[in-house]
Amino acid sequence: MQLIDGQPVYSATDLVGYLECEHLTQVERAALHGPTQRPQREDIEIDLMAKRGYAHEQRYLANLRGAGRQVTEIVKDDTLTDRGTQLRQAETETIAAMQRGADVIFQATFFDGTWIGYADFLLRVPAPSDLGEWSYEVADTKLARSPKAGAILQMCSYTEQVHRIQGTWPAQMHVALGGVARQTASFRVYDAMATTATSRTASWKL
Repeated sequence: MQLIDGQPVYSATDLVGYLECEHLTQVERAALHGPTQRPQREDIEIDLMAKRGYAHEQRYLANLRGAGRQVTEIVKDDTLTDRGTQLRQAETETIAAMQRGADVIFQATFFDGTWIGYADFLLRVPAPSDLGEWSYEVADTKLARSPKAGAILQMCSYTEQVHRIQGTWPAQMHVALGGVARQTASFRVYDAMATTATSRTASWKL
């Protein structure tokens, strides 16, 4: 949760946190507006997990390239000091990549003024949409050996943003799992719509 252009902006992580603990959201909102400060602490385990997550994401990226897929990366412009401008530019680049039919979009950025999202990957599929004879499905990387509810909810949030841009709902969404097997689990978006409806309800309360 953060202030952008003077307005609170939420992420899929905030949504998952809200569904797990409403009090956490209230504390975050208090920190956002000043009465409370977020605690700052170093955690070796969290840092280690972040490094492992990055390595897992890079392996999946290498696998896509090894399979012959062309990757377009959305790179954050750190020269822009205004956060809102930075996010709008990144989403503009994401939409442009979708419109020209990029094969794989890495670090796709979504920002609609209220919700911010970073999908690890958007995969082009041969299903017509407002973009043309193609559309996109979300793929995220997670270290877990099996899909978790929070991961599915995050992908639902990103899938809603993809729908906003391409005008049609993706058929599936995918999570590249960790562990030795490194399997990819796929879910029909239609089957996950109950979760998507939950996300909308929670967003009204936020």
